[in-house]
Amino acid sequence: MILQTVVGFAYLFRDYGAVGRIPYLVPVTWKDGWPVFGVNGKVPETLNLPASNGLIPNIVNSDEFIRQPGEPSLPLVWQWNHNPDNNLWS
Repeated sequence: MILQTVVGFAYLFRDYGAVGRIPYLVPVTWKDGWPVFGVNGKVPETLNLPASNGLIPNIVNSDEFIRQPGEPSLPLVWQWNHNPDNNLWS
């Protein structure tokens, strides 16, 4: 799956092992209707992108699954390799 941004980057989801779809952000151009990823055949190690607060304040977060009444549900930093099942955590 490719999701292209308005500034010429694409989010690429790669199916990899037990983790599932891993997101990558890479430059993309189009040639003859086909996506060409990276620069000169390679994905750059760094990208010159503006800083963003994003939707998730911290990618590293507590691994505490227990939630107290009134606390938010399981944070978005957790990744599921299947549809989330609320019976599998408390």
